[in-house]
Amino acid sequence: MNKLRFTVLSIFLITTVFFSGCYSDDSGKPRSTGKTNMILVVTNTKDQWNSEMGQVIRSYFGRELPALPQPEPMFGFLNIADENLNDLYKKFHNIFIVNIDPEWSGEVLAETKKDLWSYPQRVIKITAPDYEAFLDKFEEQKETYLDMFNKLERERVLKNFK
Repeated sequence: MNKLRFTVLSIFLITTVFFSGCYSDDSGKPRSTGKTNMILVVTNTKDQWNSEMGQVIRSYFGRELPALPQPEPMFGFLNIADENLNDLYKKFHNIFIVNIDPEWSGEVLAETKKDLWSYPQRVIKITAPDYEAFLDKFEEQKETYLDMFNKLERERVLKNFK
């Protein structure tokens, strides 16, 4: 009887430990990854990130936090080209995708999705035919984007402290 009890208890503990690392929300999406206050920026090429377009994104989202004793950026960045956006990167909690497509014939499209590939997650994607059109849309909506990323970070930090 003790052997049976020990076996059942062992199986229960092993199963509990094994499945406790497999966190997901009710939808079955995996837990998001990435450092706090980090944005994954996906561009068509690395050259775009190193150009004026990348500078505009870095200067806005990476500006210094006010009222700190030493300068510290609001967000840090990781940049990849869109061809490298795989399942590993899709788990990042803050993703900003810039798609400059010269064949795009419609108006600039700005999309935002919550918990697209993981949980919690915010994905913002801007599709534009050229840099100027992207810049116009970014300037028009940048406060909203910043608020979305900040809200997600607050929610994540509060949940982690609980």
